[in-house]
Amino acid sequence: MDYNHINKFLEKFVKMVSKGDLVLSEISSVIYKHTNLKIEKENINFKGGYIKINTTPLAKGELLMSKEKILLELRTNMPGTNFLDIK
Repeated sequence: MDYNHINKFLEKFVKMVSKGDLVLSEISSVIYKHTNLKIEKENINFKGGYIKINTTPLAKGELLMSKEKILLELRTNMPGTNFLDIK
């Protein structure tokens, strides 16, 4: 029996998961570059142009001070994405 159709279907999900991991890694590295805060990928969510960071209030304050630089670099490094805000 030929299972190529199932493999092709599942490949779509593998690509989606790996793209999400790449975006999370890029967000984490750009944040680290501008703030020296190490944010794990598990603490980052993005949806609809908004990035939500789960961290301490002190770290969030540091993020908000560098927000414009971070967003500008993310837009430059990842042209297919349109990040509007960090929360």
